[in-house]
Amino acid sequence: MTSFLNGTISFWFFIPVLAFFILLPFPTIFNLLSKPNSKSAKNVPPSPPKLPIIGNLHQLVGHIHQTFHSLAQTYGPLMLLHFGKVPVLVVSNAEAAREVMKTNDHIFCNRPHRKMCDIIIYGSKDVASTPYGSYWRQIRTICVLHILSPKKVQSFRAVREEEISLMMKEIKQCCSSLMPVNLTYLLTKVTNDIVCRASLGRRYSGEAGCNLRGPLNEMMELVGAPVIGDYIPWLDWLGNVNGMYGRAKSVAKQLDQIFDQVVDEHVSRRGHDGDQEENDLVDVLLKIQKENTTGFQIDRTIIKALILLCKIRTI
Repeated sequence: MTSFLNGTISFWFFIPVLAFFILLPFPTIFNLLSKPNSKSAKNVPPSPPKLPIIGNLHQLVGHIHQTFHSLAQTYGPLMLLHFGKVPVLVVSNAEAAREVMKTNDHIFCNRPHRKMCDIIIYGSKDVASTPYGSYWRQIRTICVLHILSPKKVQSFRAVREEEISLMMKEIKQCCSSLMPVNLTYLLTKVTNDIVCRASLGRRYSGEAGCNLRGPLNEMMELVGAPVIGDYIPWLDWLGNVNGMYGRAKSVAKQLDQIFDQVVDEHVSRRGHDGDQEENDLVDVLLKIQKENTTGFQIDRTIIKALILLCKIRTI
């Protein structure tokens, strides 16, 4: 949902809907527009007038945050919008946000289903996109206790210091030769190198880095793109027509092959080293898989989904 709001609604998004109304007889359109809302008697937040089928999607133009601010001036800090069939609660002040995110977080903690995540992130098996429930709680526990614990984060201090030292040397060399310094590139590179070493066990630079970054960048573009089928299910077939689902499946296949190779390398290395070291995220997950210390059996698919999540955070 968040990624959808970060972009502007494309014109093609509405073409099938416009065609639908053009082909409908005028009395049918009138009945659709004038049909009373069956939920009007319920205690729901105020909502701007919506159109049939698309709801309030036609109002999401320009800068989305400015559109929300403008609507909130009329409808208040709690406002209900409809993105196709998906109801969306827009919260516009700190007090209401506290009620949603702290007091009643167990009610609002679920995640919207997105088909792109199903295609690319192993059926939404990562902790960020999987629905709230028993599986999410188990994966979150693994992340909190075994991956992101203070002790584990501290164990990578030497990696962080080494990579930052290398970045500072590169900046010094550029300054001594009076060359311009591209800080955006250097900060992105050092972040990527730290995360790769912590999660995958080594840097990914040169050809290997290109093979990984290319599919990851395309994946982020696809995950952030609006998918009409998420909001208007009977138009889901457009994802096949415009090629988005085909691209997603291709990217998912490339990433899966890369991460399969990463896991195989770690399995081989642990076999030779006698399972005595936990050097990175993959090692930790393989140890959990083998010993089943959490009482929750993880498989290779879950391991690859968690690896992918870590890499997404560095883009």
